Amino acid sequence: MSIDWTKAPEGANKAGFTGPDNYLQFYRIPGMFGDYDYWSEKRGWCGNDFPTCANYLFERPAKVEWDGQGLPPVGTVCEYRHMIWPEYRPCEIRYISEESLVAYDDAQEQFYRTCDMLFRPLPTPEQIAAEEREKAVGDMAMSIQGVPYQYPTLYALFDAGYRRQESST
Repeated sequence: MSIDWTKAPEGANKAGFTGPDNYLQFYRIPGMFGDYDYWSEKRGWCGNDFPTCANYLFERPAKVEWDGQGLPPVGTVCEYRHMIWPEYRPCEIRYISEESLVAYDDAQEQFYRTCDMLFRPLPTPEQIAAEEREKAVGDMAMSIQGVPYQYPTLYALFDAGYRRQESST
């Protein structure tokens, strides 16, 4: 049996199989309502001062941060692109192996061969701002048929707050 930690409630740090049916139970130890808290689908977190009935408690694994190298781990939110697509799209990796992957994209799960896909981390706000700056300066240069030696002036204008005004007529 394996534990799907994506189904764990907020705050759960342990899990175990308990009861005659060996059902999965999530725990918060130490608890806020007792020595340990257990999760009930109907009542939420419930406290107890008695030891758990689970034979063994499993620690919640530490979240792995993906640095963009290799394949992203399951649960990673990143951008992906099929080699024939023109641009990257955001997704959540639901399953991945050397051969295939399932990505949650556009409110549905998509199945692809791993070797056909490219992955990258989500861009940071600084990267997004830098891309917008580059595009705006490029647009300014195109509108005046700029030459390379004018780019420092165009960057200075952009950084000073200059923006092209769309005509209202």
